[in-house]
Amino acid sequence: MPRYDTENFDPPAPVAYISVRDPETGASLSNVPMLIDTGADVTLLPASFVEQLDMKPVRDITYEIQGFDGEPKPAKMVELELVFLGKKFSRQFLLIALATL
Repeated sequence: MPRYDTENFDPPAPVAYISVRDPETGASLSNVPMLIDTGADVTLLPASFVEQLDMKPVRDITYEIQGFDGEPKPAKMVELELVFLGKKFSRQFLLIALATL
């Protein structure tokens, strides 16, 4: 069962801790918090953690995403490996500022 984050979410929300890895350099970071949202259309990664790996967005493409507030927000894309529950997912993920989650 995932832990519920009572400090950053009101009401408390389920959060998973994952690892991210730059497939080009092999640099990795563990304990990256991710909000579990089974109804989301895309997976959003906290940009601050990806920046710690010194990774840059793949292209100068910005996606427009919309949250519960109905306001459009820009999101850049990055290619990396995400490890969750021992499974590796290598694909493109969208970046979001942690404060907007």
